[in-house]
Amino acid sequence: MDIGIIRPYEVEYNPEDVVDLEDAIRSLGHRVRRIYIDMIGVRFSKGRINYYQLIGRSNYEELSVSGAILRHIGIIRDFEQFVHRLWVVRALELSGVYVMNPVMNWMMASDKFISLMLLAKHGLPVPPDTVVSENMFVAYNTVREFGKSVIKQIRGAMGFGFFRLMMPMLPCTYSVT
Repeated sequence: MDIGIIRPYEVEYNPEDVVDLEDAIRSLGHRVRRIYIDMIGVRFSKGRINYYQLIGRSNYEELSVSGAILRHIGIIRDFEQFVHRLWVVRALELSGVYVMNPVMNWMMASDKFISLMLLAKHGLPVPPDTVVSENMFVAYNTVREFGKSVIKQIRGAMGFGFFRLMMPMLPCTYSVT
């Protein structure tokens, strides 16, 4: 059985977690297919949807897997690219490919805004006095009000890109907790 790992080619290196996933798939007797989200083409025709992956600059091969693991959708340049990559994964799901980490769940889990909103709405604990905004003046005034603050990116960044402020210095597009 072919099992894919969905990730971007633009970041073509094998972090340990990807190596572990590939080793686990092989140890169960399956074949690993690297599915590069930024190299996929989707062909539509009456009653058919086919997926192709670019190999090199001009060759492509049809992509067919029984299941896949969504690892990452890559470095995002703009909204259109983000939405395109989400819909490519969603199209795989809708065509019957089982995707571990379904794309809509993955998107919500990697976004602090929706995660905090859903946790708070359902009465689950969230960091006290959390403010989320893209507006630098809201961020600046929040830091000024709170004094000590931790600034984090709105999108998940695997623990990178956060910092602590003792007073307002750097207004930016971050969630403040």
